[in-house]
This record gives sequence, C-alpha cells and structure tokens, in this order.
Amino acid sequence: GYIATGAITTLGGAYANFAGGYGGPAYMDISRPVDVAGAFSAYNSGDTVGADGTTLWGSFAYHTTNGSLNLMLQGGPGGTLYFLLPENSNTDSLYIYRIDFGAGNADTITFFNNPTLPFNPGSTPTSTASGDFSFSRVGFALNGDTFEGRIENVAFGTTASDVVISSSASTPYKTWAISKGLDPLTDGAPNFDKDNDGSSNLTEYAFFTDPKSGSSLPAMNVATGATDLALTYLRAKAATDVTFIAEWSATLANDWSTTGLTDVATGTENTDTAEYRVTVPRDSNPKKFVRIRVQLTP
Repeated sequence: GYIATGAITTLGGAYANFAGGYGGPAYMDISRPVDVAGAFSAYNSGDTVGADGTTLWGSFAYHTTNGSLNLMLQGGPGGTLYFLLPENSNTDSLYIYRIDFGAGNADTITFFNNPTLPFNPGSTPTSTASGDFSFSRVGFALNGDTFEGRIENVAFGTTASDVVISSSASTPYKTWAISKGLDPLTDGAPNFDKDNDGSSNLTEYAFFTDPKSGSSLPAMNVATGATDLALTYLRAKAATDVTFIAEWSATLANDWSTTGLTDVATGTENTDTAEYRVTVPRDSNPKKFVRIRVQLTP
C-alpha cells in the first residue's frame, strides 16, 4: 500500500526480511509508492514529491546481519537514488532522514543514524548530501550475494513528529515494552512481532500475553447459544491506551461490522486482566465470525 503521512507502514507483514542471492541474483529490493496525488499532493512536482520550498521526513528501523543496505528514492528525473546505510551489524537501529527541496532542484537530504532520544530535529546529523531528490517511491536494497537485512516501522511524513515515536514521552505501551526488555522504537514497536507467532507486540500487550514466547496466546473462548454467539476474552488492565473494537463478519471479507454487537465486562477480573464478553445475535446468516481489533489511542 501507499506510504502515507504519519503512518507506520510495514513492508511484507510485521516486517520485511530479505537477503542476497546466495549464488543467484546478488541484488534484492523492496519499495512502496508515495501517495503523490493524495496525502502528499501539496508537495508534488508533477508525478513526484519535491515541490520547491517544501520539506519531507522519513524514518525506519533496520537490522543487517552482514553487508550493506541502501535506502532508495525512486521515480525521479535522476532515476533510482541509493543512500548507503551504516553497517550496524546484528543491531536494531533507528534511521531518520529529512529532505529539503530547494529552488531549481537544489535539494538536500540530511541523515540521523541512531540519534539521541528524544529526537531533536536541530541536532547534529550523521551526514548530508545534495542533488535532485524528487521521487515517487521509497524502498530498500541489498546489493551483495550473501547479505541479509530486515526493515521495520517505515514511516514518511511532513514533520519530524510524524515519523519519530519519541521514547522520552512515557506511555503505558512504552512502559510495558521496556519492562519486557524491548526497545519501543525497534523490536518493541507496536507492529513488530518479536516472537514470530503471528501476533504483533501491540496484540500481545492488549491481551496480556508474552511478546517473547510463541506459546503465549490470548485467552479466548467461544460459545454458541440458541439466540447468540458469545466470545469471552481477557483484556490487559494496564493497557489503558488501547482501544478494543469488536466486530463480526458473515464472510471474512470486507463486511466487518459492529452493528448489533455488544462488548461488555463480565465483572470477573484479577490484578492483571479483566474478562469481557462479545455477544452477536444469531440470524439467517449460516456463519458468523467475530474478531477483536486493537489500536493504540492517539
């Protein structure tokens, strides 16, 4: 999908793993389009972003096992531009960049590798470069036969605050992530799946499961009655910055709805969790599916 303003856009699921050819093609890349005609229409220059006098920000977390990884800006008059990232091998690293589009395509890109947090946009950068940096796609490339890398939490926006999750501002989620030995900006980010069990860190937080154990799963029970379908589940009481959205579907397609559904506390709770029950009335639909969607409260 598009990389949109202020959005954390994951590549290939919770994160993107990719590697060189290991005897085959020695080049691997992945990229996504920028919504030039929509979210960034005020910044476009034809079919790219790069209007004179504007500034755009980007950020991402990355991890290289070995070798080099490149940030790519594609679709501009200069073709694909490559920016080599520092080789922070076997380390989850935060990378922030700012592009200032100057008059007559005199553009500047400024990089911050693992900056001090909270991030100060006026801090000393790691490096800068000049050129014509208008583009329509953002991507990443490995250019070695046996190189490996991972990209996570790709963000793109119009201000630094759009793309940087400040670890200085304490929130219940960040407190939880740190308590689990995770970095809220890298392996502890909400969309990251630390234990590769199919549940994001945010899901683990909301349902009081262990983000480092693939066998720790949400406690949920389903019961079918004469008049309704009921799903009972546990919410983490500490997850006060999470919105729980119960929805039902008849097809598992794009027909998810909250109509006619109730989601209320049962009154059963302990120190860490509170029990809730979602009820969906039975009707002429031969099948009904229920899910609990969670999101961090802005």
